[in-house]
Amino acid sequence: MDSVGIAPNVVTFNTLLKACANSGQLHEAERILHNMKLRGIAGDVLTYNTMINASVQGGDSNSASLWLNAMKLAGGRPTVHTYTSLMALEKHHPDQALKWLDEAI
Repeated sequence: MDSVGIAPNVVTFNTLLKACANSGQLHEAERILHNMKLRGIAGDVLTYNTMINASVQGGDSNSASLWLNAMKLAGGRPTVHTYTSLMALEKHHPDQALKWLDEAI
């Protein structure tokens, strides 16, 4: 995009992040998010939900927790979608899932 004079925006990056999340490429998604931040583009709730989804798909509750906290630190409010995604980890991490459920309600 840069080569043709079109600057990527948050929508562009969210699309790339979703493709990575859907294909289980958490580390690639993290690399793309780092690039996004280097360009001065702030993530939105969709950005963080996508990173949480990528973590959940990889079964990584620690990473999911880190992205949830990053969302909050960035001023984002977790949504029903955020907590629904996190609940998918409950079968492997029931104690953590209960903490997220308490937080959601």
